[in-house]
Amino acid sequence: MGILDAIIDLNQYKRIGALEDKSKYVDNNSNSIYRHEMLIMELEKKIEQMALLFRTLYDLGVEKGLFTKDEFKNMYDKIDLEDGIKDGKLTGKK
Repeated sequence: MGILDAIIDLNQYKRIGALEDKSKYVDNNSNSIYRHEMLIMELEKKIEQMALLFRTLYDLGVEKGLFTKDEFKNMYDKIDLEDGIKDGKLTGKK
C-alpha cells in the first residue's frame, strides 16, 4: 500500500466516523422526539380528563343550585385577577 492509498483510506475512515457520529445524533434526536410526542399525548389525555371533571362539577353545581352561571363567572374573574393580571391562568403567584 502506497502513501497515497494510506491517505485516502485515512480520509475515508474519518468520513465514516463522521457519518457514524451523525447517525447517532439522528438516532438520539429520533428517540428524543418520540419521548416528547409520548409526553404530549399523555398531557393531552390528562387535560381531557381534567376538562371532563371540571364540566361535571360545573354542571352539577349549576343544576343543584349551588351557584349560577353569573356567580361562577364573577368568581372566575376574581380568582384570575388575584395575581394582578387578567389572563385566564392560575399562576399561583399572589
